[in-house]
Amino acid sequence: MLTRFRASDPGLNRLRGALQAVATIGAAMAAEWAFVGITHALQIQTHGATLPATQAALVAAENHAMLIIGVMLGAVVGMISAFTGGMYPTVRQQLVGYALMPPLMVAGLAVGLPLSSHRPIALTVLVVILAAGAYCRRFGPLGFVGGQMVFMGNFFGFFLGGQIGIGDIGWLAAEITLATAVALLAQFTLFYPGRRSALRRLQRSYDARRRDLLDYAVRMLDDPARAPEMAPQLDRRLLLLNETALMIDGHLNHPAAIPPGWSAELLHQILFDVELSVSNMGRFAGAVATRPGFDPEARGLVREALLAVRDGDLAGADRAAERLTALALAPVPGERATGPILDDGARRIVLHRLSLSIAGHCAVQHQLEQARLAAESSPSTPAGDAAEGLGSPVVLMAGWLPGSAMVSAEASSLPDARTPAGPRWRQVLGGHVPLAPNVRVTVQMAVAVGASVLLGEILSGRRFYWAVIAAFVTFMGANSAAEQVRKGANRVLGTVVGAVVGGLLAHLVGPHGWIAILVILAAIFFGIYLMRISYAFMVIGITVMVSQLYVQLDEFTDSLLLLRLEETALGAAIAAVTVLCVFPLRTGRVARLSGQRFLEAVDEVVVTAVAVLDGSMTQAELRAAVRRMDDAYQTFRAVAANLSVNLFDRGGSQTERFMTAASAARHYARNLMMDIPTVDASPVVLEGFEEARRRFSESVEVLLGWIERGERDRAYVRSAALFDRTVTDCPSPVTTAPAPSGGSSHELVARDLELLDGALATMAGVMGLDVEALDTRAA
Repeated sequence: MLTRFRASDPGLNRLRGALQAVATIGAAMAAEWAFVGITHALQIQTHGATLPATQAALVAAENHAMLIIGVMLGAVVGMISAFTGGMYPTVRQQLVGYALMPPLMVAGLAVGLPLSSHRPIALTVLVVILAAGAYCRRFGPLGFVGGQMVFMGNFFGFFLGGQIGIGDIGWLAAEITLATAVALLAQFTLFYPGRRSALRRLQRSYDARRRDLLDYAVRMLDDPARAPEMAPQLDRRLLLLNETALMIDGHLNHPAAIPPGWSAELLHQILFDVELSVSNMGRFAGAVATRPGFDPEARGLVREALLAVRDGDLAGADRAAERLTALALAPVPGERATGPILDDGARRIVLHRLSLSIAGHCAVQHQLEQARLAAESSPSTPAGDAAEGLGSPVVLMAGWLPGSAMVSAEASSLPDARTPAGPRWRQVLGGHVPLAPNVRVTVQMAVAVGASVLLGEILSGRRFYWAVIAAFVTFMGANSAAEQVRKGANRVLGTVVGAVVGGLLAHLVGPHGWIAILVILAAIFFGIYLMRISYAFMVIGITVMVSQLYVQLDEFTDSLLLLRLEETALGAAIAAVTVLCVFPLRTGRVARLSGQRFLEAVDEVVVTAVAVLDGSMTQAELRAAVRRMDDAYQTFRAVAANLSVNLFDRGGSQTERFMTAASAARHYARNLMMDIPTVDASPVVLEGFEEARRRFSESVEVLLGWIERGERDRAYVRSAALFDRTVTDCPSPVTTAPAPSGGSSHELVARDLELLDGALATMAGVMGLDVEALDTRAA
C-alpha cells in the first residue's frame, strides 16, 4: 500500500502541497481569530453599555461578520502563499515575494475602498487591475504573485467599502501581515523547501514506480489472456517512471540537492542506466506476455528474473539472465546461428534484449553499491562538482515537469509558417500573429473579465464576482485554447457537484463555527490533493468552503448556490468564447511545435549515437541527448492529451496512431544508449553508418517540413536499407566488447536504427506523406 501511494504521488508533492495549504490556512484562520479577540479589530465597542435586545443582536451580527471577514482574509492570504511558494527558484526570492505580499494587497485595498461607492469606476478599475496583473507575468513569479495580491486587495476593498472606511485600513493591513507571517513560518518550519530532502522523496517515489512497473509486468505474464488489454497500462507505467527520472534530473541541477560524497553526473548516470534497463525489462516482458510463440519455459524465466530484480536479488537476476541468453542463442535444428541475433525473428531478439537489460541492471546496481560505499567513506563532495549542478535540460515548475507551459509560450511568441493568406485583421484575430504570452493573456483576460462584469451584473448585481472569478481562473495554469476551455468546463462541473455536497453539509453543520472550520479544511485538503487529477475536485472543495462561509455570515440559501452555478457557467462560457475568438492560441499549433521539438530531439540522438561510434562524441553526450528527447516527448504527450480536435483532421484514429509511433520511436532511440559498442568499428562500417545517418536526417527534415509549413511535395525516404547494408556488407566481423550496460553489437545498433526509421515512416504515413524505400525506389 505504501509503495502504491508513493508511486501515485512523485516526491509526495501533491500530499505536501495539500498539507501545507491546510496547515497554513488553518493556522492563519486561528491567528486571525485570536488577533480579533485580543485587539477587537473592526469590532463595534459598547464600552459596557446595555443595549436593547434588537440593537444588541445587530451589533453582535456585525461584529461576527467582521470576525469572519478577518478570518477569510487570513485564509485567502494563506492559500495564495501556499500555492505560490514553490514558484520561486531560490529561498531569497521567496522571502522577497512574501515580504511584498502585504504592501501590494494593502495598495489594492487603498484603491478599492474609496472607489466602492462609485460602482462603474470601481468595476472598470477591477478589470484594469486584472489585466495589468496578467501583463506582469513577464516579470516571473514576483510579477505573477504581485498581480494577484493587488487584485485580491482591490476585490476585498470593493466589497468592504460599504462597511468600513479608508481610516480602518490599518486593521486590515495588520491582519494581512499576520497571515503572511503565519504562512512564512509554516513554509520555513514544517515545509522548508530543502532540495536534498525533495530529492530523497523523489528517489523513494522512483523506486516505488520501478517496483510497480515490474509487478505489473509479472501480472501480465501470469494472465496471458488479458495481457493485450493490459498493455496500455504498462505503457502508462513506463511513462510515469520516466517522468520521475526527469524530475530527479531537474533537482540535480541544484548543487544543494547533491548528497555529500556524490556528484550530480554520477547520480544522473546511474539513474539513467537503471531507468533504461528497467524500462526495457518492462517493455520486453510485455512483449513476451502479449505475443504468441513464447513457450512456458521462457515465460517462467522472465517472471523469475523480474521478481529477482524487484526484490534486489542480483545473484538470482544474473542467473536468470544467463539462462535467458542461453535460451535465446540455442540453435534450432536446421538453423544456423549467426551471433547475438539469430534468423528466427523477433522472438529470440526479444529474449536476448531482455537478458541484456537484466545483466545491465545488475551491473549498474553493483556500481551503485560501490558508489554508496565510497560516499560513506569519504562524504566530502567531489571538488569538480562542489559548486555546480547537473546542467540537465529538464526545467521544473513548482517541483513538476512544466507540461505544455513552456512550449505554449514558445508557440505564442513564434510566427506560424502555416499562416493562411488573407487580410491582416483576420490573421490577427485568428491567432496567427506572434505575441508574447503575457500580452496575449492580458488582452484575453481584459475582454473576458470585462464581459463577465457586464453580463454578471445583469444576472446578479450583488454576486457578479462569481462570473468574474470563473473567467479569471480560466487563465491560471492553462496555456492553450483547449486547456482553457477544458478548465472552464471543469469549473462548471465542480460547481455542480460542490453545490450539492456543500448544500448538504451546510444543513448538517449549521452555525457551529469550529465544525465548519474542520469541514472547510478537509474540503480544501482533498481539493488540492486531487487537483492534478482534475481541476473539478478543487472547485468542489472551494464550493464547499464558500457554503460554510455563507452559513457563518447568515446568508446561506439553496438558491444562493444555484446562483453561484449560474454565474460560474456564465463566466466560464465567456472565457471559452474569448480564448477561441480573441488572439486564440490554437492547441493544434502548440501540438505541432511540440512534435517538431520531439523529432528534432530524436534526430539529435541519432546524430550523437553515430558520432559516439567513431569516438568524436562521448556516452555522456549521448545520455544528455536522450534526456532532451525524453523531456520533449513528455511535453508532446502533455500537449496531445489536451487536443480537442484531431491533430491531422483526417479521421479519429490518426492522432492515436501518430502518438503510438512516436512512443515507439522514443523507445528505439533510447535503446541506442544500451547498444552502442565500447570499441571503434572499422572505417567501412563507420562510413556506412554516417551515410545512412545523413539519409535519416534528410527524411526527418521531410517530416519537419510538413509540421512547420504543411509541405507535402517530398516523400519520406526510408534509410533502413542503408543501415542493414552497413552490417551485412561488412568485410570482416565486427568486434565488440561488453559495455557497462550489459554487452552490445553493431547489429543491434543497426536494428535499433532500422526500427526507429520504421516508426518515423509510420508517422509520415499518418501525416499523409508518401513513403518510399531505397531498395525499391525507382532511379
